[in-house]
Amino acid sequence: MIPLLPDSNLELTSSIVIRDRRSKRRFCTNQDLRYELLGDHDRIIGSGGGTILNISSAGVCFTTENGLTRGAKVKLTISWPVLLDGRVRIKLIIRGAVLRATSNTVVAKTEAYGFYTRSL
Repeated sequence: MIPLLPDSNLELTSSIVIRDRRSKRRFCTNQDLRYELLGDHDRIIGSGGGTILNISSAGVCFTTENGLTRGAKVKLTISWPVLLDGRVRIKLIIRGAVLRATSNTVVAKTEAYGFYTRSL
């Protein structure tokens, strides 16, 4: 037990449960990704790289080289770490929008995704 205040009888115990409000299971990884910022008619207006911190079917949290703007449309390309049929490289492409962003961390909501075979 940890005292909350010096000379206090109030203590923090390990029985405190913090609930996660997210409904989708997140998977932590340090997989690299490439992102494209999309403008009108999905025209590419910027791009960069980053590393995934965690991913779920609902969204992706990742680091970036440059900050992104809340509401920006993005296309994320991830080299999938597992081979299809043990021999074919694939990539995951996610289209979404930035929900939150700091100077180097972005949370993007997944709006559409697909797996594609990678060109050699």
